[in-house]
Amino acid sequence: MKAAEFDCCADQARELGLKVGDTIQGRQDVGEDWLEDRITLLWLGKTQAVWIVSGRTNRSRFERGWSHPYESISWDLHCRDWERVATPPEHAVCLAALGVQP
Repeated sequence: MKAAEFDCCADQARELGLKVGDTIQGRQDVGEDWLEDRITLLWLGKTQAVWIVSGRTNRSRFERGWSHPYESISWDLHCRDWERVATPPEHAVCLAALGVQP
């Protein structure tokens, strides 16, 4: 699934039917390299969204493992195809630590 081009990330998240606690994963090819991200919706506002993010790449110092989760805002969900996946345990721990109930 890929979101349409909207003025704000929050509208894209709503278009994809995402709720707080939902996780999507997408891969982007860049030449011979690739980047893959898992993003879990942490907060959805009127125009902005906050995400818990883990990424990996074929050029990663993590030996192709997932990075530690971190917070990020305003992803462009039109930039790649996404698939809904189970929320990874590391993201669930972040949600729980922040008192967020999916």
